[in-house]
Amino acid sequence: MGLLVSRRRPREIHRQQGLLSDRWLGYAPWAVLAAHILLAIAYNLATPFGNNGYANTPDEGAHFQYVEFVAREWRLPLFEGYEGVGYEAHQPPLYYFLAAVVYHLFGGAGKGVRLLSTLCSAGVVWLVWLSLRRIAPERPLLALSGMGFAAFLPMHLAIGSAVGNDALTNLLFAAVLYGVLVLLCPHPQPLSHSVGEGGTNSS
Repeated sequence: MGLLVSRRRPREIHRQQGLLSDRWLGYAPWAVLAAHILLAIAYNLATPFGNNGYANTPDEGAHFQYVEFVAREWRLPLFEGYEGVGYEAHQPPLYYFLAAVVYHLFGGAGKGVRLLSTLCSAGVVWLVWLSLRRIAPERPLLALSGMGFAAFLPMHLAIGSAVGNDALTNLLFAAVLYGVLVLLCPHPQPLSHSVGEGGTNSS
């Protein structure tokens, strides 16, 4: 049974390769990435800014208070619950210092600061593509499908369209995962080779 499976899988892989020409494969990931960015920007423009409730962009107002404080003071805030800088002031500072730079670039416009999250969410989408290509280099449809799932997942689009540190957290986790894959598979072997070797050994 194992030998039969090992003989079928390379044919399935070659069918996947045939569906994606080299030229099409070169354009498709960029098209998915561009679509994600455009949808995130559209969501940004269509969604009211600064909502702390569960509708639209939860806690965005509190996150933006933190950004404004850092942009003004360039130091960490004192956490005082709902008083002072707001209830998100306990969060790790990296996102907020980066957002403070974007805040000044866009003249304090909240929807401009949202673009930092869009950049982070786009980075996650691209890292999903790279990770799946490394895991299964001969299955481009698998990588493209996974990338598309990440790109068009509604919650991921929402996170990438709001002020908040979730988008950067997702990006850092995706980067760590990809780094682990690079360490484990510095030179990913084509799947057909490993399958062929498995079939030879099993026989």
